[in-house]
Amino acid sequence: MSLTGVPDGRVGSAPSDSAGGYLEELTAEYELPVARMHHTAARLGSPHFICRADPSRPPKNAPLNPRRYPGIDIKTGLGSMIVTPGSIINGRPYEVVSATELALAPPWLSEIQEADQYPRQLRFGPNTLFTERTFDVKDGVIDRVSVRHVAR
Repeated sequence: MSLTGVPDGRVGSAPSDSAGGYLEELTAEYELPVARMHHTAARLGSPHFICRADPSRPPKNAPLNPRRYPGIDIKTGLGSMIVTPGSIINGRPYEVVSATELALAPPWLSEIQEADQYPRQLRFGPNTLFTERTFDVKDGVIDRVSVRHVAR
């Protein structure tokens, strides 16, 4: 499962195989708001829960504690994307399940992110290829995208 979002500040949740029953654990501890829900193309049982981010306590674009909630992360803000309804991947559509109004993200979302800080180490091999994208924003709209490939 991954808590995911789109560039305009909405946040959501999409279970993956690695998340197992962790959505149930998370919802047993914390109440999920009534949210807009989408199915992913991978499995019809893989919902995304989409909410509006609260500007007074914005969630970070980062995973929740992987020891406690493996496979769950939050994606929000510029540079974060999810596949949305209307998309078809490998012949399978992403669909709207519930078109309710976007609810405000619950306060516990940013609280558990702050409480669950953990060290993160990234290791790259000698032939790792990076793709760097730079966005120029003009009047709130992406004006130009630059792409550069870097081998390391």
